[in-house]
Amino acid sequence: MAAALGGQELPAFEGIVYGSHYNDRMAEKLAAKFGDITAEYAYEVIAPYVMMPKSNLHSVVFDLTALQLWAANADGLEPAGSQKHVRFDFAAALGK
Repeated sequence: MAAALGGQELPAFEGIVYGSHYNDRMAEKLAAKFGDITAEYAYEVIAPYVMMPKSNLHSVVFDLTALQLWAANADGLEPAGSQKHVRFDFAAALGK
């Protein structure tokens, strides 16, 4: 099943919600590792591949099942997708 966004048909991946300025490129990387996608793969491989090179202020990867997220911000003219992502543990913050 595919989803439509702005007239573009996107492949659906069970258990994954995704969005980017380059959804087709993101779908390509998700399909390549579907079933074996880690947070590290998402922020080390996918984020740099789909970032907008001149206007990538923030990059965020969520694992909603584990209540974790990894975030990075741009550093000067260096885009967020190329920066170190920092993990935030929402489960611990919520006492779960």
